[in-house]
Amino acid sequence: MTSLSLLGRRLGAALTLLLMAPAHLLPAQQPAPSAPRMGLGAPPPSVRSEADLVRFIEDLEAMQWVLDRAGALEGYAQWKGERHHQVAAVARLETSLSTRRDYARVLDQWKGRVKDSLLARRLELQVRYFLPAKADPALALALDDLQIAIQDTFRQFRYRVAGRSLTQTQLAAIVDSSSDRKLRREAFEAIAQIGERTGGPIRQAMAVTDRIGRQQGFPSGAAAR
Repeated sequence: MTSLSLLGRRLGAALTLLLMAPAHLLPAQQPAPSAPRMGLGAPPPSVRSEADLVRFIEDLEAMQWVLDRAGALEGYAQWKGERHHQVAAVARLETSLSTRRDYARVLDQWKGRVKDSLLARRLELQVRYFLPAKADPALALALDDLQIAIQDTFRQFRYRVAGRSLTQTQLAAIVDSSSDRKLRREAFEAIAQIGERTGGPIRQAMAVTDRIGRQQGFPSGAAAR
């Protein structure tokens, strides 16, 4: 069943790529039909006009949309507790995109120069998306790995309550709705059981987040959020 579920998600992602259509833009922002498109991971094109910028941003948005859809599918598999998900692989692809310094440079060159208000807003969103490019890409990848490992631990951990082994969802259901006050208390106190497994990695992830934020020019990692 797990292999069929994984195959289904991969087929869904493939169909998403095949069926992806251009966004419905305002006439003023429609790229020329003959304009070449930027391939996945390709070098940035020459952007000398707002029309060129529209094409560039549209290609970036398409890549981001596909990665977001793939991340949502695999994130659901992780949430269900499946061990054979591809969250890590998708996260690495997304980080590899958001840390592209060549893309970030092109976008930064257009800050404050765009006359079209809608395009200016799209540019602003892209500049934010590529903020990780101002930091060490290795740190961003390390943070991805830490966060995914922490989430896997939460989903796969089993809490011991009243002689039973419970998932996080089952534990929360007892805490929220059980009519047995003693059982609710035992379930609530059991939440701390996972601390030994996640405390260290969470502190490590916080430290990496802080380093990334400072490299991006913020006073701390929290300020970068």
